[in-house]
Amino acid sequence: GNKSCKKKGFDIRGLGGQVVAPGSIHPDNGECYEILNNEDIAPAPSWLLELYENGKDTSKGKYLFDGNNHNDKKKQRIKEGTKSGLNKAVERCLFLKFAKERPNDVAEPLWYAMMTNLLCFKGGREKIHEFSKPYNGYHYNETQEKIEHALNDAPGPHCCDWIYENGFEECRECKYWGKIKSPVMATNYNVKSNNIQIVSFSTIMKKQYKPVEFIVDDLLPAGFGIMAGRPKIGKSWNTLQLAFAAASGEKFLGKQTKKMKTLYMALEDSERRIHNRIKDWNNGLSVNNVNLDFVFEPVNINKLEAFIVENGYKFIVIDTLSRYFAYILDDQNNTQKTTNAMSLLHNITRKHEVNIMIIDHHKKPGLHSGKDLIDDILGSTAKGAVPDYIVGLYRKRSSRSAIFTIDGRDTNEYKELEIEFDSNKKLWKICGNNEKYGDLTRAEELVLRNFEETGGEATVPEIVEKMNGDRSNISKTVKELEAKGYLLRLENNRAGDRASFIYKLNI
Repeated sequence: GNKSCKKKGFDIRGLGGQVVAPGSIHPDNGECYEILNNEDIAPAPSWLLELYENGKDTSKGKYLFDGNNHNDKKKQRIKEGTKSGLNKAVERCLFLKFAKERPNDVAEPLWYAMMTNLLCFKGGREKIHEFSKPYNGYHYNETQEKIEHALNDAPGPHCCDWIYENGFEECRECKYWGKIKSPVMATNYNVKSNNIQIVSFSTIMKKQYKPVEFIVDDLLPAGFGIMAGRPKIGKSWNTLQLAFAAASGEKFLGKQTKKMKTLYMALEDSERRIHNRIKDWNNGLSVNNVNLDFVFEPVNINKLEAFIVENGYKFIVIDTLSRYFAYILDDQNNTQKTTNAMSLLHNITRKHEVNIMIIDHHKKPGLHSGKDLIDDILGSTAKGAVPDYIVGLYRKRSSRSAIFTIDGRDTNEYKELEIEFDSNKKLWKICGNNEKYGDLTRAEELVLRNFEETGGEATVPEIVEKMNGDRSNISKTVKELEAKGYLLRLENNRAGDRASFIYKLNI
């Protein structure tokens, strides 16, 4: 029969009772009730029946796991967490967040670990169903059975170590790693201010710091950096040449390198291609004198860090960033995820005093490309915010020469070197006139080089056509070059073009 409010918390409807069924109209808003989940009614769980019969709430038999692995049997009773605590745990824990966003990529044992943690909170059952619904094989009753199994048989929430050891290696990237034992604890973890280490102004000013170290003397500083350029202009040739020079202690672009054990992650190349590129470079050196190793498959950041430390590598090249991030990130356009991944690589260089250079691409070039090395990098500006230095390689596909540009936090000045690719030796080399355009902007230098290629004399329309650029910008640049004395304006004009003066190089 109808036993409304027989016991606190229960309302049973039977003969003579009334419920709102699908098809009923809400008296206030006029909307129709409908079925949201057309599943069979699940049988009442044992803890609910026991609670109804004798008032003993066995549903609160959830224990916080307090061991080093999930096989430990030690249990500690905890108070059921709040719904706000549940949301906070999901927001903070990388594992719970991953289970929410990508349920089809979570293996069954890890899914069970997710449930044992969510069940420690009010609303945990509903949250488990919410996480489970996008899963291809989701069934309401089956999920309910798994929830009951977790409540009755699990010693408590699975711990972070167990989750990491059973396949979710991203746990080590979590900022709470080592600070909490299980995801459920993330909701209560607070950073204590007394853990912040301060260094006084006087200490900094009195301390003697060693000079900035360089991978390449007075050119490429130590630390974490990016080499970027347009596709197929010789970036990989350039960085492979750099890695070879550092591994053998030879010069790079005419400057001495610091010899160090080097690892080259050739993620877009094969062993055969590397062999063909290097075979003409050896110059009689013994293979034993070149301390250079290669990796052709990506590895996650934690394994990479361990591999670097175990093998004593001091210079690591990752070619390319896009190929590497495609392996470790699910969304390369996400600024926060990109920044986090870049920061993890940066931390490796500072923690272990090693050097990492990553290879990336430039956007489509324009007349003023090169004035901002960060803006030229393809994609999120987060890529350019983290590194200690940025190298830009600028080259026209039809030209053998290029501009090697570098700027960074520990370099005293922005530098540009004109380099040229020797197609016979398959090497980049320094050009002899690098001091020629020392006081010019990148745009001014490009215009002057085009004047040189036309024989030293040209009109603005001729330069515009040759560069395929914007006439207004190029005309402005020509006037600036005239003011600086690099160009002379002649009085005569081209035949048939009275409006355009001829300009002549004055260098």
